[in-house]
Amino acid sequence: MKPWLTSQSVSALGEPIRIFDLANDLIRSRGMRPEIDIKVVFTGLRPGERLTEDLLASDEGWRPTANASIREVVSPAVSKEEDLAWVVERLEQLAREGKSDELVRVLKTAAQGHAEPIEEPEVTEPTRAP
Repeated sequence: MKPWLTSQSVSALGEPIRIFDLANDLIRSRGMRPEIDIKVVFTGLRPGERLTEDLLASDEGWRPTANASIREVVSPAVSKEEDLAWVVERLEQLAREGKSDELVRVLKTAAQGHAEPIEEPEVTEPTRAP
């Protein structure tokens, strides 16, 4: 078991919001008028900046927790028994979609640390029957 995979959580952020809208809301919250009292200037992306932020990897999902604002990350690296059902569903979905490369990757990730080591057979010199 990989303990760092057992309790990853993400904030339930809701729908994406445009930075422009956020800036205008912030201006209004201070009693000012966007584009009149304060202008919003588009400067473009700086090195290293991204247009979007992904909270989950493509092979991960989430499930609700007791706190509606927090979700538990479900990774294909099975660390809890209840994660197995999610992994099986994901594998079935990938099989239906014909995404064999991703299916193999998810299966390998899920199996990491769970396979029994295979013992090498002992090699002996051939002998002749008496």
